[in-house]
Amino acid sequence: IGMAAALELSKIYAGLPEAEARGVLRALKAAGLPVRLPKDIPPGTVLEAIARDKKFREGRMRFVVLPRLGEARIEESVSLDVVQRVVTALAG
Repeated sequence: IGMAAALELSKIYAGLPEAEARGVLRALKAAGLPVRLPKDIPPGTVLEAIARDKKFREGRMRFVVLPRLGEARIEESVSLDVVQRVVTALAG
C-alpha cells in the first residue's frame, strides 16, 4: 500500500510518468500485494501514524519519490494536504 502511495506522490512531486506508475501497480497486484487500504483501516489512522513516522520532522514530510523507474530522490517538501488526498484516494 505504501508503494502505491509512493507512486502517486512520485507522479505529483517528481513527474513519474503515468504509464510507469500503472506498470508498477500491475506488478504489485500480480504479486498479490495490496494497493488499497483495507476497509477497516480509516485514512485518519494512517495519517496519524505518518505524523509519528521518521519521515515527519520539524513539521516537514520527507518521502522518496521516483522521477523515473530506477531513479530515486528525497522530496523534503511534501504537503500534508497532498498526503491526505493520496491516502484518502487509496481508501476509496
